Amino acid sequence: MPRSFCTEGPIDKERNYYVPRTELLAVGLKKVEEWRYFTLTAPRQSGKSTYFQFLADEIRASRPTWLPLWISFEAYGDKREPDFLKSFTRDLNVDLETQGESFRFACPSDMEAWKDELLRLRDSSPEGRELVLIVDEIEGLRNLSLLNSFLHTIRSIYHVREEFRLRSVILVGVSNITGILQSTASPFNIAEQITSPGRRPRTFCFSTPGRRGRPSTRRCAAVSGATPRDSPAW
Repeated sequence: MPRSFCTEGPIDKERNYYVPRTELLAVGLKKVEEWRYFTLTAPRQSGKSTYFQFLADEIRASRPTWLPLWISFEAYGDKREPDFLKSFTRDLNVDLETQGESFRFACPSDMEAWKDELLRLRDSSPEGRELVLIVDEIEGLRNLSLLNSFLHTIRSIYHVREEFRLRSVILVGVSNITGILQSTASPFNIAEQITSPGRRPRTFCFSTPGRRGRPSTRRCAAVSGATPRDSPAW
């Protein structure tokens, strides 16, 4: 199948042209291996979601006892806690279903009760599955009090993360977490930050020979996220 350009969201490695982020992928995987919690910030349309798609794919392929779950807060807006927990639980279960997992989270009664669901996941997995939680578009949750509560809950788990088997939590956005909370005392200060390089558009052009004497056609497109050490993956 011929490849095409994709600029509207995560790419399909089989169908789209893309530039791999090999070094950045290795950094993220190493942090997950070390049970680290971290954030990744980068401008919009710079490949953040695609990066974590690749990271989750690598985890599934090489670390079968890890369970990567990806959700996005993009549409969460000003939700209050009951609606937030319903959406959060639904989105986690959608990804579980997509991956063919039989476990489903129940909607917790409050933020603190989410810990009970993590323990239920732990006890349902005799082989020792360890959760890697990826939260994209973290700024999409505009209820800062609720976001603060969510981050405090994760922080409280961090200190006993091996007991909960929450191997890693990765928050993805366009700004630093402290900036979101408008405070220099983020409850998520146990996290490390990775800053993805800004977009450096490059234009790639492809010529297609014409058929039956017709002139050749030429297609060009800007590919974002390339760095000097990156090379196209086609």
